[in-house]
Amino acid sequence: ELGKTDSEAGDEGHIKHAEHGDGGSDGGGNVHISGEGYKDRWRLLLDIVPDLPVSPAPDDQCRKHVTHSDPWASSDDNLVLAPAEAWTPAPRNYENPALYAIFPFRLFQIGKEPRVALPADAAAAAFNLRPFPCNKGWCSDVVQAAHLGAAEMAAQMVEQRFTSPTLKFPGFYLMHFDYTPEVCTGAVAKTALQAMALQYDGSNIYLFPSWPRHWSAHFKLHAPFNTTIEAKCHKGIVTHLHVSPRHRRDHISFPGICAPAPGSTL
Repeated sequence: ELGKTDSEAGDEGHIKHAEHGDGGSDGGGNVHISGEGYKDRWRLLLDIVPDLPVSPAPDDQCRKHVTHSDPWASSDDNLVLAPAEAWTPAPRNYENPALYAIFPFRLFQIGKEPRVALPADAAAAAFNLRPFPCNKGWCSDVVQAAHLGAAEMAAQMVEQRFTSPTLKFPGFYLMHFDYTPEVCTGAVAKTALQAMALQYDGSNIYLFPSWPRHWSAHFKLHAPFNTTIEAKCHKGIVTHLHVSPRHRRDHISFPGICAPAPGSTL
């Protein structure tokens, strides 16, 4: 619990948020949670978060409604990420909350060992069997594909988004969900494109984690810890790499197809 003593903790590890801060002022409704004291509490909180919910993979009757295909069929342990410990079978919103563990929370990334005790392919299987495939508007399927290392799929979905019908001006997309002009289609595509080129976890940087071999790239991006990376990739080979500050090069790995040639000093 944040802002409370151990004796005030809730039952069964439930998380509650008390409306008072570190400075001793009680009763405030706008708690400042970015101070060092609260950062320490958030770090402790991560250690007591319950395991992610899982469920058996859908049976054949359910699978027949899956209209898309990708590299994963099911989890080796027949388990997939679940939206919750229990939920109503009738959908009330067309989203895939089981996949939030992939993005935006990034508990599963190519090149990263999951911190949760789950089968390595439970996230990929959940993505494959997601009940509501979507590649428009604010749907995050394309970003989740990039975090799972599905380079070809992510590339195809990014292309579909950037070539979606627009109004008079490029980037002013036709309405999918909320309003016109619709800008989420392009914004999510840009988020996915950057995730294909660069991801991070703590101090670790994953370069070209989901970059397809047939795409050439030359970019300069910012990464955590005041890091700047300029890189080129051509036909699956990294041909240029400049990292500032230089010691951050030791934190870079290449979990995808695009990587330096054997014996390269990049």
